[in-house]
Amino acid sequence: MCKADTAMHEPLVPPDKGASILVVDDTPANLQVLVGMLKEHGYRVRPVLDGPMALRSAKADVPDLILLDINMPDMNGFEVCEQLKANPNLADIPVIFISGNNETADKVKAFSMGGVDYVTKPFQMAEVEARVATHLELRRKRRELQESLDSLRRLENLRDSLVHMVVHDLRSPLAAISASLEVIKWDAEEQHRPDLVSDVETALHATRSIIRLVNSVLDVSKMEGSQMRLNLATCDVAS
Repeated sequence: MCKADTAMHEPLVPPDKGASILVVDDTPANLQVLVGMLKEHGYRVRPVLDGPMALRSAKADVPDLILLDINMPDMNGFEVCEQLKANPNLADIPVIFISGNNETADKVKAFSMGGVDYVTKPFQMAEVEARVATHLELRRKRRELQESLDSLRRLENLRDSLVHMVVHDLRSPLAAISASLEVIKWDAEEQHRPDLVSDVETALHATRSIIRLVNSVLDVSKMEGSQMRLNLATCDVAS
């Protein structure tokens, strides 16, 4: 049986208003206390009395957090958590275990199964509120971070595609410029104009440098995309 803390207090972390919480406990009195407390803080709460029902409820409407009793008949909390973590759609739901056992072995097993926290009965409501709010906030931060990472990856892919397109399109005009300069150089040599030959050679040198740079950028792009084939061969490292 849980023990309520009736003193007025403010949670350490502001509640995530509207967050969905699945509460799993085979003792109706515990469910009633937890559901009442969580609803007072603006959470959307779904109480269930056993493990199989919890799994069905989580699959039908994925909650933001689960409060999960360990000692339940038929399917205990560890078994429920194991099935949750095996489902890709449910694996990242934070699970806070609730148990009357205060043994270290149970706590270690709870965390090894994927639980994020462990609350012992009889629990203080202020403690439960703080832990719930904290883990909901952590989940929100993780989601924001993942969204930022996804956005960054999209921007990087867009940048890489743009660079590849621009660099690839430069090859043809650079080749044409190089060929034209070769012709001009040949004509200048035929006309015995060393000043013009020198100027054209300078332009050719710069053009070839740009072509090498373009080819290097394309090679790097191929390597990053695992598109470059390696030609393996033995060699004399010392030489």
